[in-house]
Amino acid sequence: MSAGVPLAALSAILPATAAVPLTHGVRGAAVVAAAIAVARRGKAWALIVAACAAWGALAAVPGPSLLMLLPYPLVAAGLVWLSRTGGPVAPGLLVDAAVITGAAAIGGWLIVVEPAGGRLGTGLAYVVLDLLLVAAALRLVGFGGRPPPAHLMLTAAVAALVGGDIVHALGSPAFPLHTLWTVGVAAAALHPASARRPRGRSGPVAVSPRRLAVFAVLALGVPVAPALVQDAPATALVPGFLGAGVALLLVVRLAMLASLVGKTAEALAYTRAQREALRDELAHRANHDPLTGLASRAALTTRLTGPQRHSSLVLFDLDGFAEINDAHGHEIGDALLIEVAGRLRTSFKGSVLARLSGDEFAVLCRGDGEAAARRALAALRPAYRIGGRELHVTASAGMVRISTAAEALRDADLALDAAKTTGRDRLVLFRPELKEALLRRSTLAGALRHAVTRGELELHYQPVVELATGRIVAAEALMRWRYAGESVPPLHFVPLAEQTGLIVPMGWWALREACAQAARWFPTAVTVNVSAHQLREDDFAGRVLAILKAAKVPGEGLIIEVTESVLITDADATRATLERLRSHGVRVAVDDFGTGYSSLSYLMSLPVDVLKLDKAFVAQRQDAITGAVLKLAEVLDLVTIAEGVEDEDQAGVLARLGCPWAQGYLYSTPVPAADIDALLAADKTRAH
Repeated sequence: MSAGVPLAALSAILPATAAVPLTHGVRGAAVVAAAIAVARRGKAWALIVAACAAWGALAAVPGPSLLMLLPYPLVAAGLVWLSRTGGPVAPGLLVDAAVITGAAAIGGWLIVVEPAGGRLGTGLAYVVLDLLLVAAALRLVGFGGRPPPAHLMLTAAVAALVGGDIVHALGSPAFPLHTLWTVGVAAAALHPASARRPRGRSGPVAVSPRRLAVFAVLALGVPVAPALVQDAPATALVPGFLGAGVALLLVVRLAMLASLVGKTAEALAYTRAQREALRDELAHRANHDPLTGLASRAALTTRLTGPQRHSSLVLFDLDGFAEINDAHGHEIGDALLIEVAGRLRTSFKGSVLARLSGDEFAVLCRGDGEAAARRALAALRPAYRIGGRELHVTASAGMVRISTAAEALRDADLALDAAKTTGRDRLVLFRPELKEALLRRSTLAGALRHAVTRGELELHYQPVVELATGRIVAAEALMRWRYAGESVPPLHFVPLAEQTGLIVPMGWWALREACAQAARWFPTAVTVNVSAHQLREDDFAGRVLAILKAAKVPGEGLIIEVTESVLITDADATRATLERLRSHGVRVAVDDFGTGYSSLSYLMSLPVDVLKLDKAFVAQRQDAITGAVLKLAEVLDLVTIAEGVEDEDQAGVLARLGCPWAQGYLYSTPVPAADIDALLAADKTRAH
């Protein structure tokens, strides 16, 4: 550029004898340089350089002028090829090129064709080919994106070529401009950015000040141009300027519409970005616990669906967390959960940690996680200092070594239940027996739902005797279940009934059956165990009294047995219910006294008539404690029943201590109602 431009300018002022050889020399040097540069640039550049070489050769060798038209299609093809290397061109850029080319066509017609009287020939061919180059060059750079400097230089070279053709058509020497064309091509080919692709070519075309300025000039110039041609009538200026004004207003209006469309597009883009951000936020929330930042249950389940070779799953459940949450509030509870999550992270580095529910956590770790799980249990034991309080919490843990990912969560949960059932603050590894026990419990639970309607339940009765006389004073109703021809131990089905809520309908059935027997045995009373679930039923007292009335049994014929914990939980409501029953003669017994709270203040305030002394005091011969309880009952005017009496020695000790009533295998095992009939008949015979 620094050498070719001054030499081209110099050729314009030198005599023809010196200018012609100088022009050929500069063109030849430029073509050689461009050919070397584009050897590795691709075919598009090669077409343009080949056209330059052809023009140089045709200019040096005299021949028909029509031959000079042949390189034009090569240049146009090269420009189009170059524009395609940056990806698809936006339709708006193509329209821009068409608008400007159309304006140039008007100028070409007025300058070249019109002066020739409309005769078609070589001049018209030059105009058409030059317009083709203008359109291709504008398509290459347009107004969109940032074209490489090499493309801008190439477009400037095309402008020099077209300008030279116009100058030649006007009858002036054009070789300086044609020299600039060749020099411009060589400089563009040598530029380091000649191989760079343009950026931003395929996006929407924005309304820029540069584009508006070009369109405004065209809107003003094109309608006025015909009126400025030589010999044009003066009256042509008026419609020309009016047309220019209308065209300018159209440009402004279209710019306003384009601006509105652009703002709408920006608003839509912003809305789309907000929607994508919201979607990402929802996905993050779905896969993460918002409190601790650990993975969620859904995320853990997704991880478990993948291959899990040599992995372990550990579930943790905090012991006593509900009490801490209730006593200190949810804010303290949440802070405690965050602390627990931090300690678990320290114990299980590189593992997937998840929070499954309120105080239940899961860890998916590679390899055998038993050692890490035991470390985690130890790490959870030290005190937590939160909000000025010192809190203590432990955890129960269940672990399974994953063989089948689909069952891992269930198996780990079974192991966790076993850990909580067997004492808490411990780790239990999954064993197949746990699954077998679950299947048995599930089968039993399903069968237990139909036990009442199928008549599989029955009541056995164990006599309560008066120690001084041996006379039967009451009989405790004990539920038995015969399923599939076998007797299911109460130790198995009663806790299951409590967990499933079936204890309520079963309890009402037992109460109706026992009262039906009490109608035949009165004044011998029946004692019936009542669960906490049943006692909380709406109008419990009213239903009990209705059952007694239907069986024609006075209230003195029924003793309701409840545990200490049932009496203390919601004491006010419980007191009102039991007081209503006692007002109709129904007596209330505290079952297994001495194994629960054993609070003297509760015993003094609650409506209680009978204490059932737990069999542990009888079996272990804790005579001092037993004597103290008997004295306490005597002071409170309560009747005491000693449970679990199995031999004469125990009965003798209880009699000496002043225990009034006793119950146990020494007198009878639980037997069907017919056997109680026989025992009562024997009592009457002895009395007579």
